[in-house]
Amino acid sequence: MWAIGATTTSDTKAGFSQGGPDLFVSAPGVSIWSTQMTTSSSLYDTSSGTSFASPGVSGVIALILSANPGLTQDDVRQILIDTSEKVGNYDYDWDPGMPGHS
Repeated sequence: MWAIGATTTSDTKAGFSQGGPDLFVSAPGVSIWSTQMTTSSSLYDTSSGTSFASPGVSGVIALILSANPGLTQDDVRQILIDTSEKVGNYDYDWDPGMPGHS
């Protein structure tokens, strides 16, 4: 499973975003402009949530596959790992076999 987390506008973990061993990557998920009905009748407003982060990651995956449709799921995963910006004070050299890995 590839769980997607959300980051803030300052590239930190959003307070509502979960963590854990299934978290694969995070993407912007706070103050995302979207079309929606609001009390001011505006067609655009900002909203937050991992439901705003996931489509961004899905779009990146689609672009990767459009450039090379023959890639496997593992290939795409490795490309995302190798090219994602590492932010925050986290241990990115984790071992999934060890409890408490980051």
